[in-house]
Amino acid sequence: MGPGNLQRLPAGAAEANGTSGREEPAALVWRLVAQARQQAVQCQHALAEEGYRQALAVVEGSLAADHPAAVACRKEIALMCRVQGRDSEAERHYQELLSGLDPNDAGELPEVLEITSALAEIFREQGRYLEATDAYTRLAELKEAVLGREHPEVGYALIALADVYAERKMTAAEESCLRAAFAVLRGALGPAHSRTTACLKRLVAAQETLRLRAEAQAADVDWQG
Repeated sequence: MGPGNLQRLPAGAAEANGTSGREEPAALVWRLVAQARQQAVQCQHALAEEGYRQALAVVEGSLAADHPAAVACRKEIALMCRVQGRDSEAERHYQELLSGLDPNDAGELPEVLEITSALAEIFREQGRYLEATDAYTRLAELKEAVLGREHPEVGYALIALADVYAERKMTAAEESCLRAAFAVLRGALGPAHSRTTACLKRLVAAQETLRLRAEAQAADVDWQG
């Protein structure tokens, strides 16, 4: 079916919309998306997911493959899977989306950043720390390349990476990320900003842990003679 053809509404939608049951595909897509978003806000996640799937089916059947609603629907379907506890399915959707996007395309980069962040969160929540480390590292690199080293978003990404290192008990790597993040946030937000001071407190704590560990190791060497 071409873009100019009409698409029949899902069951019950015609009555709810007050139409004769036929609607232009593009208009139908965005109406279904708007309805699904409202359902998501009301925590009707299963209904919202079904709405996004219906919208995606219209895009795939009646509109161009690169229609802007396609990626939007797939992202929202992945999100609905996540909030309903289906992380494996959400991950599959995100990975499929990511494979079709080009990080070197300025128009697609925001989607790449958002999806990479979502995958990193899934990996971390599931205790898949190696994959989470790779994803957060990639996220920090992408943000630095796009926004510049001194942008606060780069600092936030480095803090997220530090969180993963902290959970892996890799204090030296955590301290390195926090030190870099503090330098970014101090320059971007100022030394008195709450995000900067919070980062500094964590940095000092990590450095203290490393100092105590070094002292303990030195004492152990002395004791052993």
